[in-house]
Amino acid sequence: MNESVTVQVGQVPLSGLVAVVPEPRSTIVAVHGAVARARYFHGAAHPDQSLLTLATHLGHTVIALDRPGYGASAGHTADLSRSDRAALYRDAVAQAVSRYGGDRVVVVSHSAGAAQASRLVVDGVPGVIGWEMCGNGLRHVEIDLSPADGDGPRDVRGLSVRDLVWGPDTLYPPGGKDTGGRRGDVIRPEPADAEVWRRELPAFAAKVGVPVRLTVGAEDRIWDHTPEALAELAAVFSAAPRVVTNVQPGAPHNMSLSHAARGYHLGVLAFAEECLLGDV
Repeated sequence: MNESVTVQVGQVPLSGLVAVVPEPRSTIVAVHGAVARARYFHGAAHPDQSLLTLATHLGHTVIALDRPGYGASAGHTADLSRSDRAALYRDAVAQAVSRYGGDRVVVVSHSAGAAQASRLVVDGVPGVIGWEMCGNGLRHVEIDLSPADGDGPRDVRGLSVRDLVWGPDTLYPPGGKDTGGRRGDVIRPEPADAEVWRRELPAFAAKVGVPVRLTVGAEDRIWDHTPEALAELAAVFSAAPRVVTNVQPGAPHNMSLSHAARGYHLGVLAFAEECLLGDV
């Protein structure tokens, strides 16, 4: 059963969703991206969108907390540095895993959530056995996403950042473009933070000592998913025992809300099962 929860860290409440099963095969910690909330992983437009529902049917608990600045913590984090927000999220997730989860954790991050997810993997939550990093990387396609005003820059085809992130409506079920957040919810430093993270990614990646799966949508207009770009990205995870690259068929950047969601989520859970083999 999916349940709304609040985790209190000091004076800051962090909201989110959990879907708990007894004796879970693993605990999936799902980290949303920008202009989204935890409900990104539990899309309401069609049952096939929900990672939470699918995962529990296959024996996995899911914990999806709103990142600092989103949901219940909005208004509590304006004065926190990027590092402080990451530490706050790490502490909240560790508390939630202790309360709801098991001792084997697979982190699943989408887009801008990768920066805070990396802290969970590298120096955060005990029991991490794998990391699925979706919709992130080292090379953007034909665009610099750092400006934060309006729709930001346009690429050589005249597409706005919003166009690039979402892609055609045909990739989604009716009503599918609901991240659980609103455009005004994006925390002010986040676009610039994402660019800082892209430069830091190689240093963090070199510290990751668990299997990694790197997914980009075949219809993603943000990230370069050519074989050369994916090979470059995989190479920075030099300490990982295994690195898998995946170009998800039919998937846009926000793939967990698209028609491709079920196929993608099944792949995530197959990866979790593979990670469990190394923990037997």
